[in-house]
Amino acid sequence: MRKCVKLAGLLAVGVAAFAVACSPVCNPMPVADPYGTPEQQWNWWRETYATADYGQADLAGYTSLSDIPQCGMEDGSTTDGYERICEWRAVSVGNRIGESYVLVDGGKVLSWGGTGK
Repeated sequence: MRKCVKLAGLLAVGVAAFAVACSPVCNPMPVADPYGTPEQQWNWWRETYATADYGQADLAGYTSLSDIPQCGMEDGSTTDGYERICEWRAVSVGNRIGESYVLVDGGKVLSWGGTGK
């Protein structure tokens, strides 16, 4: 009897650990690999995460960084919320220094160049 209770307890702990490890709350959408070029990073992120599984199938059409519109504001915000997808190009806007990045729904999915602040 004790063996069954012990086994059930271990099973419950294992299931709970698995649930926490797989929880989207504990595992937010990862940022692209920082070692490739910006274009390679974007392609990796788009091919890996812009899928129906992540509710972002509409992003598959942005096959190149040049397809992504410039953000109106540095954080992608608008008067109505956030731009669906935009790229902050630090070398061409603002003070022309710092980090460039791609935002999806206001969240940074990849970045490159600049100070990386």
